[in-house]
Amino acid sequence: MITKSPCDLPGLSCIRCLYSCHCNQRDTTSKKCNNCWCSFVACVCLFSVLGLYFVWSIQNESHNFNEYAFRFIGVWFNWSVAVLVVFIILTSYSSVLLLLAFCHLAAHEQMNLHWIHKVLLFLTAVIVSLFIIYLDLKFSEQWNTIYISLKVTAPFIHIGVVLGFSFLAWLVTDTYYRTKKIVLKIIVVDAYLAVMVVLYLIPLVLTRHIVPPCLTNKIPPKPLIVGHRGAPMVAKETVGENLALPFVECAEVF
Repeated sequence: MITKSPCDLPGLSCIRCLYSCHCNQRDTTSKKCNNCWCSFVACVCLFSVLGLYFVWSIQNESHNFNEYAFRFIGVWFNWSVAVLVVFIILTSYSSVLLLLAFCHLAAHEQMNLHWIHKVLLFLTAVIVSLFIIYLDLKFSEQWNTIYISLKVTAPFIHIGVVLGFSFLAWLVTDTYYRTKKIVLKIIVVDAYLAVMVVLYLIPLVLTRHIVPPCLTNKIPPKPLIVGHRGAPMVAKETVGENLALPFVECAEVF
């Protein structure tokens, strides 16, 4: 059942239109169903961010992906950049929907997600899942690259997650005061505090397994001579002279 709201601000009407396509109407359907879809938006947003991080981490090895795509499609193109752009669009879309959902919560609005958004979010989850499966089947060696990237970016990811959960404090507080049952109040507060404690203590555990390069003294010495195949003025890339030249010059890394 749809009923008109007695007082609709222009900003609320715009947000409601983008999220549920009901500009001047308020939905009074099941709250549980709407809350489930809101949780689905949050999960898809986090999942798409994870996929975007994977794509960004393997950009340095994009030549392998481009070569495989060329052999399969027959058209040479920088497909890794195209995939990166697609994941940026998917992540931006799901992030905007999540922001609109937070705006609904702040205004105490019903979160009736439109069916078009539901379909697009489902497609987003499918695309990210297929990419991760494809990465594991065809380029499983890239997981090591992602692990190395995680070593470098883990401190920044941790700070971002802490800031994100700190931002949700207002939502937890609002839920606490709107909830009438004492048991639910205790569960909400205890769950939030437990998550925050884990977030603050998790670096003490992860540093034993994921040590950032800037915090370790086991970095090997920098090589003095590096051989690179991108010197066409010396010899062509595909000839044996180019491949043998680094060994003649006693290159330590090729």
